[in-house]
Amino acid sequence: MLGAWRQACDDLGLGREYALTAGDVVSRQPGEISVHLHPLAEISNFVRYAPDGVTDAAATEAWHHSDAIRKAARTRKPLLTRLRARLLLR
Repeated sequence: MLGAWRQACDDLGLGREYALTAGDVVSRQPGEISVHLHPLAEISNFVRYAPDGVTDAAATEAWHHSDAIRKAARTRKPLLTRLRARLLLR
């Protein structure tokens, strides 16, 4: 589940900003992304501080939200930018 959080942060371009809290990340995003980011942040915080209570359903939900964030983040970027990133062109 922490992997889902890290993937979402990478998709949002925040992968190297380690000092941000989950609340900071959520507050920086628009509505269509924060709808999925907020529950994912809650799950990731729960996993960090109470890992014994984690269920398979929570893991499935975390990855569902991460996938939705990835789709929303991709649609915000222009096609040419996405292609350059995919091909690692600078």
